Amino acid sequence: MTQRIVRLSIVGLAAALMLAAMTGCFFGGEEEPEPTEAPDLAATIAAAVSAAVPTDTPVPPTDTPEPPTPEPTPDLPATLAAMMAASQAAQPQPTDTPTPVPPTNTPVPVPTDTPIPPTQPPPTVSLPVRQTFDGPPCIVAGLVTVGGSIPPAGTPVFAVSQSADGTVVAEDQTDTRGRYQLEIEYSDEVFDIYVRASDSGVDTSACVSKGDREIRNLNVQ
Repeated sequence: MTQRIVRLSIVGLAAALMLAAMTGCFFGGEEEPEPTEAPDLAATIAAAVSAAVPTDTPVPPTDTPEPPTPEPTPDLPATLAAMMAASQAAQPQPTDTPTPVPPTNTPVPVPTDTPIPPTQPPPTVSLPVRQTFDGPPCIVAGLVTVGGSIPPAGTPVFAVSQSADGTVVAEDQTDTRGRYQLEIEYSDEVFDIYVRASDSGVDTSACVSKGDREIRNLNVQ
């Protein structure tokens, strides 16, 4: 096909040159044209041929696909072992729970019963046997002064036994004039006379008969 095109191009070019030469012969004027150099027909044909012949364009090489690299066959036992190890590592590891140790039953000391000594009976106080009057009591009366002055009315006056028990056998209170009167129902016994909580230092006499009367003036500080 390419050679046919080249031939047609050469024939066409030669026909064009001949037509141009004939046109100049028939339509030329009186003036002679200046002589032109005859075209180099061989060079022109060679140039036309070289222009018509296509140059060999290098065809780019076609990339031949390389065969795929075969994947390595997985090691199934090793893969399973690795998966089991990873699963065990992900699970929480049980902690060692200490075994409870039962407490040692320490016997509680039982207090021994300490024998309580028998309570000793209180000592017996032998009280004097007082004889009372069948009739009127013995009267002890007088005037009370405190620091040389008559005390307020209602100042207490007591007749107290001289024995160890210190029994109050009679009591009274002074009047507005500082007078008192004790009625003692016991005979043949002497008693101390107190004003408030102070011993006046005055004692009664031993009444020997019922209805005896005694005057005992009392002065305390």
